[in-house]
Amino acid sequence: MNLSFLNPGLAFAALFAALPILVHLLNRRRPRPRPFAAIALVLRSQKRNARRLKLRQLLLLAARMAVLGAIGFALGRPELVKPAAARVAQGPAATAIVIDASFSMRYRIGGETLFSRAQTEAERALDALSPDAPATVLLCSATTEPAAAPHFDRAAQRRIITEAIAGYRVSDMTGCMASAAHSLGESPLAGKRIVVLTNLAATSLRLDAPTPRVTTPHGEVQPEVALIDVAHGAALPNTAVIDVAVEAAAAQGARQYSVTATVANFSDRALTSLPVALKNGGRVISKGYVDLPAKSTAKKVLGAQFDSGPVEGSVEISPDASVGELPDDDLRAFALRVPRDLRTLLVDGAPNTVKYRDAAYFVETALAPQRSGHAAPVVLDADAAAAQTTDLTKFDVVFLVDIPAPSAAFAGALRAFVQGGGGLFLSLGERVEPDAYNAAFAGLLPQRLHLVKSVAENVAGAAASAAHFARADWNHPLLQVFSGADRESLTAARTTRYFLLQAAAPVAAARLALSRVDEGQAADSHSNTRTILAYDDGSPALVEARYGAGRVVLDTSTVDRSWSDLAIRTAFLPIMQQLALYLGGALSERENPPALLGETREVLAPQGAQVTAVLDPKGDKLSLANGKLPPLALPGIYRVQFSAAPQLAFACGTEPRASDTTRVDAKELAAYLGEGNAALADSAQSLDPSRGRPLWTAFLALAVLAFLGEGLLMRR
Repeated sequence: MNLSFLNPGLAFAALFAALPILVHLLNRRRPRPRPFAAIALVLRSQKRNARRLKLRQLLLLAARMAVLGAIGFALGRPELVKPAAARVAQGPAATAIVIDASFSMRYRIGGETLFSRAQTEAERALDALSPDAPATVLLCSATTEPAAAPHFDRAAQRRIITEAIAGYRVSDMTGCMASAAHSLGESPLAGKRIVVLTNLAATSLRLDAPTPRVTTPHGEVQPEVALIDVAHGAALPNTAVIDVAVEAAAAQGARQYSVTATVANFSDRALTSLPVALKNGGRVISKGYVDLPAKSTAKKVLGAQFDSGPVEGSVEISPDASVGELPDDDLRAFALRVPRDLRTLLVDGAPNTVKYRDAAYFVETALAPQRSGHAAPVVLDADAAAAQTTDLTKFDVVFLVDIPAPSAAFAGALRAFVQGGGGLFLSLGERVEPDAYNAAFAGLLPQRLHLVKSVAENVAGAAASAAHFARADWNHPLLQVFSGADRESLTAARTTRYFLLQAAAPVAAARLALSRVDEGQAADSHSNTRTILAYDDGSPALVEARYGAGRVVLDTSTVDRSWSDLAIRTAFLPIMQQLALYLGGALSERENPPALLGETREVLAPQGAQVTAVLDPKGDKLSLANGKLPPLALPGIYRVQFSAAPQLAFACGTEPRASDTTRVDAKELAAYLGEGNAALADSAQSLDPSRGRPLWTAFLALAVLAFLGEGLLMRR
């Protein structure tokens, strides 16, 4: 900083500070010695007080000089200004005020957010500008619009500042500074300045990008940049819940779930025994503790039992350290729909006293309460099941395992059951005769049966030449539970016999057969036939179709060990459980994993229903265009309401990196913006390039103090 005078001519008045010295010199007279005996005593006393009197005279001289010199300097109106190399131009400058509105600016220190500090400093920056200096205000968020050209409407600029709100995402401050520099190019003034109000969070600054430059008719110039650190150099320690995963834990009991929370520590100190709480309906239902080394993450698994139906919960940690806190990421919400207890009818076509030879044994074991979390299936043989024709309404799902073609009455009851919304699973085997099945289940079968294909059965090397699942629709709800080694377990299953299916084209014949079976009832053919699994020769292995309000899934092989070894694979249990949930309507077709802020979300209504409203976490209604929501802007629970279906909810959380409050070194940022063109400031006052920091008031205060000091010395 250099010393400059607004009135350099008047500054010469400071030379009057030499007048007291001249007066002192003129008043000095050499004494004439005159002997006088009585004066000897006085001389001895004067020598003792000489030093004290001399010091007093020097202080009086200094006070008088300070009064005159300070007044002279004040008349010259001195101020501190930057060196000429660091200033773009004298006089007014076009100014762009860039306010960081990223998630980290919601950080609180002493109950005040850093963003509110930035708003205060932005208003001070406007106040410091001269009336002839145009300005523009840019709120830098994740969805920032290009900066407007500098203008003189101070009311509009203040309105932008006062109405601004910090977002929940990471902003691109480097890009915003570039946008601000571009807007300054639209002003004819030579002076260009950018005032940046930020907490210097590293996630919002890209120091590898080109520095901001202003394009002018005379070429590119580097603007002067004033960096205002609203955190005042303080570190911003933060802990956050950055992810929550909810999975069913059927092995632990009915409707048991494990909730895995990922907690991050973005501070430089380790944390021990940080409380982590699982809440449902605002009530803590499970709690644990986690240790977090500095700059690390850790997972905490909490168990809970939820009631059937929609569940909206959250995982919370204790507030952050006493230095400050970012409370918005101390909580992360989740939403799920807990399936109701399914009522399952299992029809066994080949009962056997030897369990592993029983056709339905493996399915019954997979659907046992201790494994599935639902009520035990009702197991009947084919003859006993035929007597249940009027009682199928007691069940949600019916499994038919290798049964002969049923009677017309039982087949009609099954058809009405599925059409009313029930789920039907058909597994084939030795007791299935294709033509009889095609006639009995006309319209229900996703595709008509053709004949049985045997693959190297009962010959050497049969295991090696057996059929495998080569194609799988992993996006289907039945298979979404499989990943990694679980997928390998499924695709490694060996099948030696399975039914080939006729092409799906002759739907008209199926409708005709259905009309003959149910005379007087309109034929409602299935739709949306979908192959879920297929063998390596392309033949379907698992096929799904809709019929009325229900679903039918056909397995072209067996669910025991007679034709396939899938029943003894680890993939068998989850796929049977998923089948029951899916066919019973307890597993939604549309998976709703948590979303991240800024993502768009597709919302599809169930068959026969329409979307009536989509509400954000505040309860405000969102617009829906072509089945898609706009980019999600608020963390929390979003609720989708349908005209004839249960409400659907999904959770939305912040990006993990948004909680990272690690700061960039201010000097490093200033060096990136250019030595001599960037300056660090602790306040936005006096930021106009044509003005420095005034010092004349300080000199006037010094003159007053010196005058008072002289008065005190004169009284003694």
